[in-house]
Amino acid sequence: MSHSSYQRVLGRLGRALGLLAILAACGSDDPLGENFRSREVRTAEVRWRAAGSSHYAFKASAACCGAGIGTTDVVVQAGRVISVRVRSNGRDLPTTSAQPIDSMFALVRRELSRDPTNLQVTYDATLGYPRTIYWGPPSFEGRNYLGADSVVILR
Repeated sequence: MSHSSYQRVLGRLGRALGLLAILAACGSDDPLGENFRSREVRTAEVRWRAAGSSHYAFKASAACCGAGIGTTDVVVQAGRVISVRVRSNGRDLPTTSAQPIDSMFALVRRELSRDPTNLQVTYDATLGYPRTIYWGPPSFEGRNYLGADSVVILR
């Protein structure tokens, strides 16, 4: 085999290996790695903090083991939950029955360190808060879910 033929074969092999690496990454649950996901959380949290997010209201929903726990209206002031109301019947719940959005970021960071392959998160494009968090292994009953929607900064 001539030197130029050998170089062509090596070039094709290099391109094939590069293509295989790209295809393998596309099939991965976390193609960009845990470092990317950690940066993604930090970037979202910076957006959330920049929004002036110490006094806000949002719609929270949750499910555990496949059972929907329900949807509530939550009000947070100075980083603490001050009001929780069930949307379906208007009943007030104890403030300990909901968490502020900062706790959602803490949950994401905890699950990234514990079980990143079973964590799925979407972030609000404008304010940065986690809109949906699914964590834990899929099972017969379903996965754990926590969601925040309709966030309004009250200032």
